[in-house]
Amino acid sequence: MDEVEGVKRAQEQEGKEDRATSIAIPQELLEDVSCQLGISPDELAHVLANSSDTAAALSALRSIVPCYIAIKVKFESRRLGEVAGLFCIVADGLTGEVLDKSLWVGRNGLPEGLAIGASWESVMNAIRNIEEPVDNSTYKKVERIFDAFFTPTIINLLFRGEGKPESLLRIQEMLADEFHLDFIIDLELERFNRLRAELSKALPESEGEHEDTRGEKDKEGPKAESVQLFCKPYVDPVRGKAISDFSLGDLVEVSLDERGSLARFVASIMAKSGQPTAFPVKAVERLPSGDYLVRLHVSEGIEGIFKGSGEVRVKVLQPGRYAIPKISPAFAVIFIGIILLGILLFIFVIW
Repeated sequence: MDEVEGVKRAQEQEGKEDRATSIAIPQELLEDVSCQLGISPDELAHVLANSSDTAAALSALRSIVPCYIAIKVKFESRRLGEVAGLFCIVADGLTGEVLDKSLWVGRNGLPEGLAIGASWESVMNAIRNIEEPVDNSTYKKVERIFDAFFTPTIINLLFRGEGKPESLLRIQEMLADEFHLDFIIDLELERFNRLRAELSKALPESEGEHEDTRGEKDKEGPKAESVQLFCKPYVDPVRGKAISDFSLGDLVEVSLDERGSLARFVASIMAKSGQPTAFPVKAVERLPSGDYLVRLHVSEGIEGIFKGSGEVRVKVLQPGRYAIPKISPAFAVIFIGIILLGILLFIFVIW
């Protein structure tokens, strides 16, 4: 009997391994997600193999791990007064599809105080708000160079952390050949996740659902309760905003209460992504005690909550700039399930 049971267990294990290896998962995404979760690609493939909807599971994971890239370029000819410019492109790091781009070219040097090491949102906004007029003839030449160079394959290599020195050199050569000048080039890369892209309104409308369709799905889909993470805002009595004055979309920087395993998991994902732990306000309620209960949108089906006196001033980043994405209940169920699977697998690996 023991031998028979041993054979059955072996067959079941082989069947699970076969399902894990038969899933069509992009290798780049698999490696990136496994790195973020701190587990091996094989272990992650095994978890996804046992999910009822692999495509939905991958989509949920992509909402919290980096899958987009912003490429920021600053260039200026060594001879002053010739050619200078700024360029920022936002793209899908896996497919290389360009989502947004902005270019400015002038002949009177670079604008003062513009650092491409800042967030891509601020760089893109700064480029579009440069008051100095664009040199049209030079603009078209530079635009052709960047459009020809930043192909989907080049974008994907940069997303994977490869080819940055070669890209700098090639851009320098292409600009020199076009203008017969020597150039100083600076290139910065910034990877970010789907949630940040949605909050920054960088995704094209084609990737999202129409409001009517989304509303119908919300009515038909299962009702999912939000998972709550307790957090604490950073008090800023000088430049902060009073809790009683919060508006929907205000981006509040907080520290998560990491006594819970889910909070530790979310905090580690944010830290590894190099992003501040800041989330937009989705609701503000005044309690009978006079204090305020604030709800923050963390992700699909997950919210952060804290309460405090309305007079307390806390740190708010770029207030009111972000829109809160609408939640699909069906997607929330899958997302929460994947998060819990990751936590259970993490505990299993440690033990």
